[in-house]
Amino acid sequence: MLKLTDISLSSRLSGINVSASKGKLIHLIGPNGAGKSTLLAVMAGLLTYQGKVELAGRDIAHCSGLQLARLRGYLSQQQENALMMQVFQYIALHQPQNASVEATEQSVAFLAERLDLADKQSGCGTAGGTRRAAYAVLCRGENRHCQCP
Repeated sequence: MLKLTDISLSSRLSGINVSASKGKLIHLIGPNGAGKSTLLAVMAGLLTYQGKVELAGRDIAHCSGLQLARLRGYLSQQQENALMMQVFQYIALHQPQNASVEATEQSVAFLAERLDLADKQSGCGTAGGTRRAAYAVLCRGENRHCQCP
């Protein structure tokens, strides 16, 4: 469950209260500059805010960066593949440190195939390819669990 209680951030967000149970699809709409991306960054624990954000019953303010990474995923609005590395390299770069070579190769091949990136041998190519590669990295952590205070 996600619960936001009296979320405020300087002059950008004020008094936001929302709750959603697991599996619910929420649409966040508004004009440019309304604070949609800011609110998502607050919900991910990336900005300092006033109020309380709870995810899976845990106050994210008390979670470490590692715990947050295991608890949720965040894909920013703008993400560049600055090194212009191949899709397979980009996804493999984000595998667990203790993963075997074989497990990494299987994971990379599976994600690249599922997200229609298997033919992108030379690089992410388009902006859409880069976004799908970044999404593949997020999918890699789909079995998140966290123990926060």
